[in-house]
Amino acid sequence: MSPADILFLVLPSFGIILAGWAAGRFNILAEPVGDALGSYVFTIALPLLLVRTLAKVEFPDVSPWPLWLTYFAGVITAWLAGEFIVRKLFGRDARSGVIGGLSASFSNLVLLGIPITFTVYGDEGAVPLLLIIAVHLPVMAIVTAARFEGIEAAERGGATDWRRLILSTLKHMLKNPLIIGIYGGLAIKFTGLPLTGIPGTVIDQIANTGVPCALFTLGLGLKRYGIRENFTAGLMLTAVKVAVLPTVVFFLATRVSGMPPLWIAVATVCAASPTGVNPYLFATRHGAGHGIASNTMTIGSLVAVVTTTFWMWVVGTG
Repeated sequence: MSPADILFLVLPSFGIILAGWAAGRFNILAEPVGDALGSYVFTIALPLLLVRTLAKVEFPDVSPWPLWLTYFAGVITAWLAGEFIVRKLFGRDARSGVIGGLSASFSNLVLLGIPITFTVYGDEGAVPLLLIIAVHLPVMAIVTAARFEGIEAAERGGATDWRRLILSTLKHMLKNPLIIGIYGGLAIKFTGLPLTGIPGTVIDQIANTGVPCALFTLGLGLKRYGIRENFTAGLMLTAVKVAVLPTVVFFLATRVSGMPPLWIAVATVCAASPTGVNPYLFATRHGAGHGIASNTMTIGSLVAVVTTTFWMWVVGTG
């Protein structure tokens, strides 16, 4: 497909994001509406979309390990580059460095990755996407919590309780609606329970709202987070996120992994997704790097129509 063809496919998705941004920017919808819509998307609509997809899709006989190893090799590279930029080039403290690393490596797989993948690659593309999502948030949350715990332990001169840290993070992840949706869909798939009749219709109708509402919510969020101080740092971290990370993933996927073309395409496009909101949430929780996280997320989302089109052209449609 030509870049123009791909742009034609993805422009409606970014049009919905623009509509969400406009609704927030011109106060058509109040901020609490965005919070409520985001809660609906995250706890109900997208989990049911995952349930429906996993219950019906056919799984290829492909090991997930090459996918995970390839993707997280890119994540590690981007994280280290992000920490280096924030700590060495901008002279920020260790906590801000963690936020820099997280901002350069944390893809917005939920509000952008799911809609784009379902739109362009369909249910078959959802398989590698959901395999990444199933481990992405738990791994990133554990590593981030461990980095902050290590910094705090060093400051107080104590040792890190790794067992408590990992168990508490995993316990929190098991309550995540998206993880519940993934495992719920797999349970229906392998038990053979049908999604038919009135329950199937209800799930279908709610699931069908997941993609547009997720995109609209992403647009609303851009008005809230916006551009803050540390613009140059955010710009450099965005370059790492949408250029370095997918380059590493694409190189390893094509030269080493032996994955099917569709899986390579989805992994690369996921890696190229702009930064999600989680780095900003960690920045708020730990009181460091707010501007870095906000700028990286906002700048990446603003240029995503170009970067997403470019990477889809590079990898093809699988």
